[in-house]
Amino acid sequence: MPLPTELYFYPETLLIENFKSIRRLELKLRPGVNLLVGPNASGKTNILEAIYSFHKALFPRELLKIPYSPHLPMYWRASDLFYMGDTSKHLGFGLSLRRQRICRGKLYTGRVNLYAKFLHKGDSVEPRYVEITANAIGSWSGR
Repeated sequence: MPLPTELYFYPETLLIENFKSIRRLELKLRPGVNLLVGPNASGKTNILEAIYSFHKALFPRELLKIPYSPHLPMYWRASDLFYMGDTSKHLGFGLSLRRQRICRGKLYTGRVNLYAKFLHKGDSVEPRYVEITANAIGSWSGR
Protein backbone atom coordinates (compact mmCIF):
# COMPACT_ATOMS: atom_id res chain seq x y z
CA MET A 1 0.00 0.00 0.00
CA PRO A 2 1.53 3.37 -1.01
CA LEU A 3 2.27 5.95 1.65
CA PRO A 4 -0.04 8.97 1.70
CA THR A 5 1.16 12.09 -0.03
CA GLU A 6 -0.01 15.53 1.02
CA LEU A 7 -0.04 18.25 -1.62
CA TYR A 8 -0.61 21.96 -0.94
CA PHE A 9 -0.67 25.04 -3.17
CA TYR A 10 -0.24 28.62 -1.94
CA PRO A 11 -0.63 31.68 -4.20
CA GLU A 12 2.51 33.85 -4.19
CA THR A 13 2.16 36.37 -7.02
CA LEU A 14 -0.76 37.66 -9.05
CA LEU A 15 -0.17 39.56 -12.32
CA ILE A 16 -2.89 41.57 -14.10
CA GLU A 17 -2.29 43.43 -17.38
CA ASN A 18 -4.62 45.83 -19.22
CA PHE A 19 -7.74 44.87 -17.29
CA LYS A 20 -10.27 47.67 -16.79
CA SER A 21 -8.56 50.36 -14.64
CA ILE A 22 -5.36 48.30 -14.22
CA ARG A 23 -2.56 48.85 -16.75
CA ARG A 24 -0.16 46.47 -14.97
CA LEU A 25 -0.26 45.19 -11.42
CA GLU A 26 1.89 42.59 -9.72
CA LEU A 27 0.71 41.65 -6.23
CA LYS A 28 2.97 39.74 -3.88
CA LEU A 29 0.72 37.60 -1.71
CA ARG A 30 1.58 36.28 1.73
CA PRO A 31 0.51 33.02 3.34
CA GLY A 32 -2.76 33.39 5.20
CA VAL A 33 -5.28 36.14 4.64
CA ASN A 34 -4.52 39.01 2.23
CA LEU A 35 -6.61 42.19 2.39
CA LEU A 36 -7.27 44.74 -0.35
CA VAL A 37 -7.51 48.17 1.25
CA GLY A 38 -7.84 51.51 -0.50
CA PRO A 39 -10.10 54.47 -1.19
CA ASN A 40 -13.21 54.22 -3.35
CA ALA A 41 -12.55 53.74 -7.07
CA SER A 42 -8.93 52.66 -6.54
CA GLY A 43 -9.33 49.28 -8.30
CA LYS A 44 -10.02 46.83 -5.47
CA THR A 45 -13.10 45.37 -7.17
CA ASN A 46 -11.28 45.26 -10.51
CA ILE A 47 -8.61 43.05 -8.94
CA LEU A 48 -11.30 40.65 -7.75
CA GLU A 49 -13.01 40.72 -11.16
CA ALA A 50 -9.68 40.00 -12.88
CA ILE A 51 -9.19 36.99 -10.60
CA TYR A 52 -12.71 35.83 -11.46
CA SER A 53 -12.10 36.23 -15.22
CA PHE A 54 -8.79 34.37 -15.01
CA HIS A 55 -10.43 31.63 -12.95
CA LYS A 56 -13.11 31.19 -15.64
CA ALA A 57 -10.42 30.96 -18.32
CA LEU A 58 -8.78 28.00 -16.60
CA PHE A 59 -11.75 25.76 -17.35
CA PRO A 60 -11.84 24.21 -20.85
CA ARG A 61 -15.66 24.26 -20.96
CA GLU A 62 -15.47 28.07 -20.74
CA LEU A 63 -12.70 28.50 -23.31
CA LEU A 64 -14.45 26.23 -25.81
CA LYS A 65 -17.51 28.46 -25.92
CA ILE A 66 -17.74 30.24 -29.24
CA PRO A 67 -17.53 33.14 -28.99
CA TYR A 68 -15.70 33.16 -25.66
CA SER A 69 -17.35 36.00 -23.75
CA PRO A 70 -15.97 36.35 -20.22
CA HIS A 71 -17.57 39.80 -19.98
CA LEU A 72 -21.10 38.40 -19.97
CA PRO A 73 -23.33 38.80 -17.98
CA MET A 74 -21.47 41.53 -16.02
CA TYR A 75 -20.62 43.91 -18.90
CA TRP A 76 -22.27 44.90 -22.15
CA ARG A 77 -19.20 44.78 -24.38
CA ALA A 78 -15.94 42.82 -24.38
CA SER A 79 -14.08 46.12 -24.81
CA ASP A 80 -15.26 47.06 -21.27
CA LEU A 81 -12.66 44.64 -19.93
CA PHE A 82 -9.69 46.42 -21.53
CA TYR A 83 -7.67 49.18 -19.88
CA MET A 84 -8.99 52.54 -21.09
CA GLY A 85 -11.05 50.62 -23.69
CA ASP A 86 -7.84 50.05 -25.71
CA THR A 87 -8.49 46.71 -27.39
CA SER A 88 -5.22 46.84 -29.36
CA LYS A 89 -3.37 45.52 -26.29
CA HIS A 90 -3.83 42.06 -24.79
CA LEU A 91 -5.36 41.16 -21.45
CA GLY A 92 -2.81 39.29 -19.38
CA PHE A 93 -3.28 37.22 -16.25
CA GLY A 94 -0.56 35.45 -14.32
CA LEU A 95 -0.46 33.45 -11.14
CA SER A 96 2.52 31.96 -9.35
CA LEU A 97 1.76 29.18 -6.88
CA ARG A 98 4.12 27.64 -4.38
CA ARG A 99 3.53 23.93 -4.10
CA GLN A 100 4.52 21.75 -1.21
CA ARG A 101 4.40 18.00 -1.20
CA ILE A 102 5.05 15.85 1.81
CA CYS A 103 5.95 12.28 0.94
CA ARG A 104 7.60 9.70 3.18
CA GLY A 105 8.41 12.34 5.75
CA LYS A 106 10.21 14.63 3.30
CA LEU A 107 9.05 18.08 2.26
CA TYR A 108 9.39 18.93 -1.44
CA THR A 109 8.71 22.45 -2.63
CA GLY A 110 8.35 23.96 -6.06
CA ARG A 111 6.55 26.60 -8.03
CA VAL A 112 3.85 26.46 -10.68
CA ASN A 113 3.40 29.50 -12.93
CA LEU A 114 0.31 30.13 -15.04
CA TYR A 115 0.07 32.90 -17.63
CA ALA A 116 -2.71 33.58 -20.11
CA LYS A 117 -3.03 36.24 -22.80
CA PHE A 118 -6.31 37.26 -24.43
CA LEU A 119 -7.02 39.45 -27.45
CA HIS A 120 -10.14 41.34 -28.45
CA LYS A 121 -11.90 40.01 -31.54
CA GLY A 122 -15.29 41.30 -32.63
CA ASP A 123 -17.37 41.37 -29.48
CA SER A 124 -15.51 38.55 -27.78
CA VAL A 125 -12.19 37.88 -26.17
CA GLU A 126 -10.02 35.10 -27.57
CA PRO A 127 -7.32 33.21 -25.70
CA ARG A 128 -4.05 33.63 -27.63
CA TYR A 129 -1.43 32.24 -25.35
CA VAL A 130 -1.38 30.06 -22.27
CA GLU A 131 1.79 28.99 -20.51
CA ILE A 132 2.13 26.65 -17.56
CA THR A 133 5.57 26.01 -16.10
CA ALA A 134 6.63 24.09 -13.02
CA ASN A 135 9.94 23.70 -11.28
CA ALA A 136 11.33 22.18 -8.12
CA ILE A 137 12.96 24.45 -5.58
CA GLY A 138 14.44 21.82 -3.31
CA SER A 139 13.72 19.21 -0.71
CA TRP A 140 14.41 18.79 2.97
CA SER A 141 14.30 15.67 5.09
CA GLY A 142 12.33 15.41 8.22
CA ARG A 143 9.11 17.09 9.04
